Amino acid sequence: MAYTAALGAPGLVLCPRHDEGNGWTEAEAERNLREGLRRLRPILRDHDVSGYVEPLGMRGSTMKRQDMAVAAVTDIDGWDAYQLCYDTFQFFRCGDTQLFPQHVGLAHMSGISRTDLGPGDLTEPDRGLIFVDDRVGNVAQLRKLAEAGYGGFVSMEPFSPAVQTDPSLQGHLRASLEYVAALISATRALT
Repeated sequence: MAYTAALGAPGLVLCPRHDEGNGWTEAEAERNLREGLRRLRPILRDHDVSGYVEPLGMRGSTMKRQDMAVAAVTDIDGWDAYQLCYDTFQFFRCGDTQLFPQHVGLAHMSGISRTDLGPGDLTEPDRGLIFVDDRVGNVAQLRKLAEAGYGGFVSMEPFSPAVQTDPSLQGHLRASLEYVAALISATRALT
């Protein structure tokens, strides 16, 4: 946390454990999540850093959906130290339907173009830049989030090795961000 604070970062993303073989019951996973958040809370507060709690929609995740994160943070009375990290891919992957814009402090986006896998079978390396072939519905999700009151940062999270090793990444990233911005602007103009 000291490093995060020294950098001047407003927060640090916190992801749940994801291991299908963790052996925890659902009740144990919920208890462990709350205990971890409870223990981190004073550390975050001491460093004036927010914990961005990010549900991961994959199999084996101990916190797949936004409502699970909201319940855990509420149960420990932790909204003074925590905010949600809304991830378009994770939201899509687990079929989440609930939105809590009042608790979102950071949003992540990434595109999925492969069509041979269902949402639940997609993995982090499938995450790329956002273009016309995006299956995640990034523009619709971000528009809905903004309409619900979110006006914070949105970052791109392409974990695809092909994207990360792309010698023209800077230009492709710029094109992807411009594509998303143009669609969001066009959508706003129509409403």
